[in-house]
Amino acid sequence: MEHRFEPRQGNPFHLVSGIFAFLAGVLYLILANSHLLVSCLFFLTSLLSFYNFWSYYKNGLLIIENNQIRYNYITLRSVKIISKSDIVNIEIQPKKFVINLNTGQNIKIHKGLFENKDIPKIESILQSFNR
Repeated sequence: MEHRFEPRQGNPFHLVSGIFAFLAGVLYLILANSHLLVSCLFFLTSLLSFYNFWSYYKNGLLIIENNQIRYNYITLRSVKIISKSDIVNIEIQPKKFVINLNTGQNIKIHKGLFENKDIPKIESILQSFNR
């Protein structure tokens, strides 16, 4: 069974910030046409915001299935797929979840990224996933 958890801010945050950055770039280009670099930076910011919106819309923030965990990084690193056989231990700490992998790598997922109502459900699923 698939459990999908969305980020606390929700998808519209990235869409709205992308629209505002795009409009700011257009206005800056029209009103102050001598500084092309600043308007290009606004356009780049809007592209990154639209990419984050699309990534969260398509993949969610955290998807826990029977055999794997998919974690969508906030940065441009895309989605990390963690197989159940790769997990050594899952630690549930007060402010984050730490997934210890057999490669020695630790993946930290901060609880502040999720809605408060979703955190107990995530904890119970990860505890059952840890066994």
